[in-house]
Amino acid sequence: MREDGFHVKAVILAGGEGQRLRPISAGLPKPMVPLLDRPVLEHVISLLKRHGFTDLALTLQAMPQTVESWFGDGAELGVKLTYFVEREPLGTAGSVKQCMSWLGEEDFLVVSGDIVTDIDLSAAEGFHRASRADATLVLCRHSSPLEYGQVLTGDDGKVRGFVEKPAWSQVLTDTVNTGIYFLTSKAMEMVPSGKAYDFSRDLFPALLERGFPLYGHVAPGYWRDIGDCGAYLDCAAEVLSGRTGLEMGLPLRAPGIWAAEALPTDVTLVPPCWIGPGVTLGPGSLVGPHALLGRGSAVGRRSLVQRSVLMENARVGDRCTLYGAVLCRGASARRGAVLNEGAVLGEESTAGENSILMERVKVWPGLTVRDEARLTASLVSA
Repeated sequence: MREDGFHVKAVILAGGEGQRLRPISAGLPKPMVPLLDRPVLEHVISLLKRHGFTDLALTLQAMPQTVESWFGDGAELGVKLTYFVEREPLGTAGSVKQCMSWLGEEDFLVVSGDIVTDIDLSAAEGFHRASRADATLVLCRHSSPLEYGQVLTGDDGKVRGFVEKPAWSQVLTDTVNTGIYFLTSKAMEMVPSGKAYDFSRDLFPALLERGFPLYGHVAPGYWRDIGDCGAYLDCAAEVLSGRTGLEMGLPLRAPGIWAAEALPTDVTLVPPCWIGPGVTLGPGSLVGPHALLGRGSAVGRRSLVQRSVLMENARVGDRCTLYGAVLCRGASARRGAVLNEGAVLGEESTAGENSILMERVKVWPGLTVRDEARLTASLVSA
């Protein structure tokens, strides 16, 4: 029971494969993609716990053992986790339907496990209870409404209609669906068991048509779906800029510089930067702004790393240039390599000496770009 007297369970949708996020998500469920050396899903769980939601269900489909082995029963994070695994994809509402025996008759929260947000869930819950809605959709204002489903509401917050990923001529509002919902068990009675069924495409339009009380709560704060590699990189930069409210998890060693260890004196660090444990930085290198260096990663001598993410044990050789690049776990850019905006090296892949990866070129896990090569298209097979 929470301090406010309510005991609200939450369901985290954590079954996504993240196909558009490859190769960052190759070999991982999308919610397990790391950010600040922790899975995105862990940041979601931390947000729930801060707002008093500690009895959580995770719905899994892609590589469920990866999630279960990382989080276990949730005790280390101060929550209690229950897992529901789908044999076949059931859609967002269908996956929650299989949790109903666990959820019982009380209202509950649904949240996507692959978003980065600091939305005030307590305020959203308060709105839901006050409105006596069967479904409350948490909305946010977004500068790119074309990418998301729009929810049209009246001045009282009551939902009037939906527009799924509209063209500019159809844009009637800048409020978009965040994938965060408060629901009653009554609303879930319309969801068929064992069949693919979606909240935004199927359930909410059906509830609206049948006159169920359906409300939208426009929440201030940060929200981003890390849908593709560009969105992931943008999110990392926004985290470092302090826009997201995420817990940085490291000491602040200097203004805008979080680091596990004392800062080196022979390296130029331009804030904001995040430097994990066991990171080595070569003399004469310039790191930042917006550089996120994960546990055990390394930057060689006289290299430039700006607006880039190095995941665990990634390696950047001497005299390399990275701007807007992502190196996944164990990836390596060898001496003199140049990685341009949007370039991604998948897990354990290699950019050879003096190679150049042009904008948005991606290298799939375990593959090697030969020395001196100029890569203009993604490398997906040997």
